[in-house]
Amino acid sequence: MNEIEILLQRQRSECEQLEIQNKIEKDKSSEKDEELARLTQTLAATVSAAAHLKQQDNKIEISSISRLNKASSGYDQQNELNILLSQLKDAEEETAKKRKKVEKMEKRAEEAEKQLRLEQQEKQDVINQYQSDKVHFNKELQDIEYEKKKIEEQIKKERQERKEDKEREEIKKMKEREERERERRRNDDQIRELREDLEKERELRDKINDGKDGNQEEMKYKGYEREREIEQRRREREREREKEREKEREKERDNEKIREREREKIRERDEQRDKEREKEREMIRMKMMV
Repeated sequence: MNEIEILLQRQRSECEQLEIQNKIEKDKSSEKDEELARLTQTLAATVSAAAHLKQQDNKIEISSISRLNKASSGYDQQNELNILLSQLKDAEEETAKKRKKVEKMEKRAEEAEKQLRLEQQEKQDVINQYQSDKVHFNKELQDIEYEKKKIEEQIKKERQERKEDKEREEIKKMKEREERERERRRNDDQIRELREDLEKERELRDKINDGKDGNQEEMKYKGYEREREIEQRRREREREREKEREKEREKERDNEKIREREREKIRERDEQRDKEREKEREMIRMKMMV
């Protein structure tokens, strides 16, 4: 029972840690989303600037070509043509520098976007893993709760069986006490009858010895008959007692066989229960290792 409670507490702690980690990942993802928005704005501004520079470059080139055409009409405008060519060259160099800067900013924006996609994928993987672990842990908790309930029911059943065994044993003991009491009463009755017979025999002998009846021979004969009758009754009682004792011994042997069968059943039941408990503990250890 302690192993089950410890495992339940451990599973709950792991679920709470995963929830805290998920919250932290969400906060980090919010910061990265803000960074992506800033980079996206920067990229948009860079693209807009590049388009503007390209438009200015086209205007300068058109204007230069127009002036060049005008200058070509006369040799007197040679200096102006040289100036325009120089301005065109400077504009082209400036445009090239700005184009490189824009390309560099675009590359940085693409790398940032790629990194953000990777981080978002990692975040989604973490969320998916958390959801999967949560489902797995909940399933394990349900299994453990089921095993715990099963063990509690088994313990309840065993307690009930022990209670019934104890009640049966008490009933047997009570019957044995009642039987011993009956035997004691039978012995008391036999002792009382024997004492009465002895008392009558003593009285008869006293009469014979005193000769009160005036016929001692007849009294002696009656005394002998009485003695034989008493002896016969004594022997009959002894045989009855022996039969009763034999019945009691046979009954005790039967009771001992019954008790032995009951003890064997209890041993088998205890062994089976121990095997089931060991099997359940092994299953719990395997789940904890997984």
